[in-house]
Amino acid sequence: MQTPSLYHLAHRIIAALVFVLGSLHQMHGAEANVPAQLTLEPGAVARIAITGSLPLGGDVSITVRYNPSIVQVVGARGAETYALRCIAPSVSLPTVISATSATVTIQCPFSVSIANDTLVVLELQGVMGLDSVGALSVDSIAINGEGVPDLVANECQVRRGGGVLGGYTIAQGITGTYPNPFRERTRVVYVMRAPGTVRCALRTYQGRIVTEIPPVEATAGENTVELAITTWEVAAGAYVVTLTTDEGTYYHPVTVMK
Repeated sequence: MQTPSLYHLAHRIIAALVFVLGSLHQMHGAEANVPAQLTLEPGAVARIAITGSLPLGGDVSITVRYNPSIVQVVGARGAETYALRCIAPSVSLPTVISATSATVTIQCPFSVSIANDTLVVLELQGVMGLDSVGALSVDSIAINGEGVPDLVANECQVRRGGGVLGGYTIAQGITGTYPNPFRERTRVVYVMRAPGTVRCALRTYQGRIVTEIPPVEATAGENTVELAITTWEVAAGAYVVTLTTDEGTYYHPVTVMK
């Protein structure tokens, strides 16, 4: 067997370096844009497109950061003409970082590179939380397990319609849960414009009911109800308390601790 000359060895090393550097170069240039502004009523659902550029295809994960007191990510849609070709990409359970910051990850193993076009469409739902304005943006993108460096991303200002909470008076809906976070039970405080039947439930951010209480007759003004869980049946994480009345459904983010 002929031993490769130093010239051939050097040529192979240079070719390998060119390949590696070319691959690294391909991983640059990702861009993710969301609409600059969005106004969303509590309980209303909206769809927004994440547009931009994706340098490579493969198994793609897009992590979105948002304010869980304003909005929740309830789903994602791909298409044959989008970068993410999964019709229904998987959406992780929320990771709650603080009262104003949470993330979810949208994952699709069938993706292609794309330039200045749609990556994926997010399905959002308004939440009746304590804030009236929050931010939503793409936090990071990973392709085949590698984070894409130098991601260029903008920020969407999400504004909640239907009045302001906090130091102001809300006419109807959930005003707070105490304690929050909680382990076994929390007291849901809500106000009603007029007497009526209400239904209260704890749900996942995908809408699945974790626990609910029988309908109760509420009076006009402030009311309270106890919401309890069986700790071993419920995982720690972010959930939503829903209060359904004849006028609609109201939402409040909560966190279950272990």
